Amino acid sequence: MANKLLKKYIIIFIILGIGIYLNSCGQATVTPASNSTASGDAVAPGNVTISINNGSSSTESVSVKLQLSSKDNTGITGYYASEESATPNVKASGWVAVTSTAEYISTNESFTLSGSVGTKEVFVWFKDAAENMSSPVSSKIILSIPASTSPAVLSITLDNGSALNNNATNITTSNRTPITVKFNKSMKASTISSNIYVLGVSGMVSIDATSTVATWTANSNLSYGTQYTFTVSNGVTDNLGKAISGSSEKIFTTLKILSIASTGSARHTLFIKSDGTVWSTGYNDHGELGIGTTTNQLSPVCITSFSTASAIATGDEHSLVLSNGELWTFGKNTYGQLGMGSTQDAYVPVRADISNVAAIAAGTNHSLALKTDGTVWAWGRNESGQLGDGTNIDRSTPVQVSGLTGVIAVACGGEHSLALKSDGTVWAWGQNFHGQLGDGTTTYRNTPVQVSGITGVISISGGYFNFSLAVKSDGTVWAWGWNADGQLGDGTNTTRLTPVQIPGINNAVAVAAGMSFSIILKSDGTVWATGANASGTLGDGTQTKQTSPVQSIGVSQATAITAGRSFSVALCSAGKILYGWGYTGEGQFGYGISTQLNTPAQIPVF
Repeated sequence: MANKLLKKYIIIFIILGIGIYLNSCGQATVTPASNSTASGDAVAPGNVTISINNGSSSTESVSVKLQLSSKDNTGITGYYASEESATPNVKASGWVAVTSTAEYISTNESFTLSGSVGTKEVFVWFKDAAENMSSPVSSKIILSIPASTSPAVLSITLDNGSALNNNATNITTSNRTPITVKFNKSMKASTISSNIYVLGVSGMVSIDATSTVATWTANSNLSYGTQYTFTVSNGVTDNLGKAISGSSEKIFTTLKILSIASTGSARHTLFIKSDGTVWSTGYNDHGELGIGTTTNQLSPVCITSFSTASAIATGDEHSLVLSNGELWTFGKNTYGQLGMGSTQDAYVPVRADISNVAAIAAGTNHSLALKTDGTVWAWGRNESGQLGDGTNIDRSTPVQVSGLTGVIAVACGGEHSLALKSDGTVWAWGQNFHGQLGDGTTTYRNTPVQVSGITGVISISGGYFNFSLAVKSDGTVWAWGWNADGQLGDGTNTTRLTPVQIPGINNAVAVAAGMSFSIILKSDGTVWATGANASGTLGDGTQTKQTSPVQSIGVSQATAITAGRSFSVALCSAGKILYGWGYTGEGQFGYGISTQLNTPAQIPVF
């Protein structure tokens, strides 16, 4: 009995040992599928769907949208769409990479049908991370371009939506405002790029996904006061090769710039165009741009109130416009500098309480007006006597400057005022801390005093940081006041209580005083500058201040200049070109971007 039990247990142990051995051998010989993922997935994507244009039965455009979906437990990594039914190589270049979890759904994948009309079938495959590829599915749509629908131009407009009509004027188009062409049907994209253009101007063409809208953008700035021809030639064809009938041409003219204005304390600039409109750009914290907001503007915007403007001026944060003999003001009014009888800021132009105005000027917080009878009137802040009425009382309506007649021009510094008489003498009043009144003292004056030792003057300007400039009829330039940055241009940093001549300048026609730098316009159309230069205000390509004038690079044929707090502007080529340089972080001179320029750059057409 014992022997039988022993044999039974031996047999059991042998059977168990064989089982264990066989199990061990089976695990060693299992080989994962060569196309599986690390998790062992060998299942191709499934539940594949495709729809064209959300199930539309037909289309007149070769550009369509695919609605696609698929599922895979390791996620979809790409799809392949084609009008060919042949299965693509999983590593072919035509696969579109996508990322998804277990389910991929896309509603707007762009696809371009082949150009011939008729029924189109689009096939799609999906693949997963292990490069398992689904079986194809397809969808059909009819491409129908009726022969009766001839290709044509529907409209040519500016980017702001206004139509570009023949012989149009005041056109705003530049690298900021492209010209848009709309066609009545989908066009062959390759024929558009070289067949819409402005004659003689390099440009770039962009085309929308449907090939029905194209935009032309200038690669370089257009000029002011210039006629251009925009053309859509009959080289533009539809997808059947049919050309538009004839060519569409639009002749347009950009307007000239007549006048520019800023001042040594200002961070904004005003412009007058040849149609009498006024444009403003830059800092706008108190509404000094006159556009109804307090938003800074990097590019000039039109102040809609004016169509007959003849003169402009800017203060620190307020502005003046003369139109039809009426004076309009806007911006900061803390001290009554708007001249309307209150101290409330104005974000749009308001009428100042004065008439018969011939010329205007503005300081930091005060304003001047020259009347047609040769008298001068002032209003605003008067702490330093800059209103010249014999008091130091602020005024919210104009008061006459004492004792001045026969005046032909006025100018303002930060807190001092200047007047040029018809006899060529210069008179000054207000703050005199650094001798900016030029009377040989540092005594503040609340009535005008004559600037010592200078006659035959034809142009004047006042600087924000307590200095003054004058051009004489012989073309020499004279300067007085504070000179810490070399703004007097006499080769020193010495403050002058009476005028000194700037050496080397004998053909000047105008001057402009900035914050602590000076700009000089010569009769040959070149511009020269001296003084502070940390913001590139001198335009010589450096940020090094100068105590003698240096030439502003690249500016020629200049006819007018103006200087702001930390920037300069020149009007050139009879109003066709504007140059700006210096700091334009808030759009000070309308360059279109926030930047600093150490050399002059052309301001795009606006």
